[in-house]
Amino acid sequence: MRGQVGLEFFLILGFCLAMLSLLIANSERQITENERLDAAVLSLSALNSVSNAINTVAIQGNGAQMAASAFVPSKSKCFLFAASQQRLACDVGDSYGRRVYGMRLMAMPDTINDACYTVYGWMDVTVKKTGGKVEVYCARQA
Repeated sequence: MRGQVGLEFFLILGFCLAMLSLLIANSERQITENERLDAAVLSLSALNSVSNAINTVAIQGNGAQMAASAFVPSKSKCFLFAASQQRLACDVGDSYGRRVYGMRLMAMPDTINDACYTVYGWMDVTVKKTGGKVEVYCARQA
């Protein structure tokens, strides 16, 4: 009788451990997917904020300037030109496997400084129009 109780205990324990390992594996996959979706949504928000500033400056004409704040997650590379679609884009994910596009631009920027591609976290974005050219400058917020 004591041997049977011990055997039943180990069978139930083994079943519980198997279910626990499946639950943990599923949870890790869900966390990874949520992080990827979070990066995509934050990147889209940054793209739309900067695209809105570019469109506003393009409409206002020479001498116009507008500042915006944007948050770029560390797992994305943002403010890439997608000239065929006349949009800015972000590559999102650990290996930049997915691309997110911002709203359509009325005028493609002629210049985007290098800090826009390398700065992550909160940044100040300044959009200027001088001599008919739209220029975008980024700097990390202090």
